[in-house]
Amino acid sequence: MSDTTTQMPGSRTKQGGEKTSFAHEAAHKASDMAESAADKADAALEKGKQLAEVAGVQAKEAREMIVTHIKENPLAAVGIAFGAGILIALLRK
Repeated sequence: MSDTTTQMPGSRTKQGGEKTSFAHEAAHKASDMAESAADKADAALEKGKQLAEVAGVQAKEAREMIVTHIKENPLAAVGIAFGAGILIALLRK
């Protein structure tokens, strides 16, 4: 009697007669890709947090600068606000 090996569709023989299914390989690759995607998402989240913090600091500095200018030149601030109001009213007609 001879020893015959039947190869199933979707599987292949590796050295040593060890069979590995394509589904197993695909699952392993999908797992690696998912891990890589999770790492990239974590890095992007951290970068987003850093950018949000920088933007918050810049917004606070801009607000402080505007308040300082208004306190130093209150009449100019009122004039600019009045002019902007007239411009908006004219554009709405």
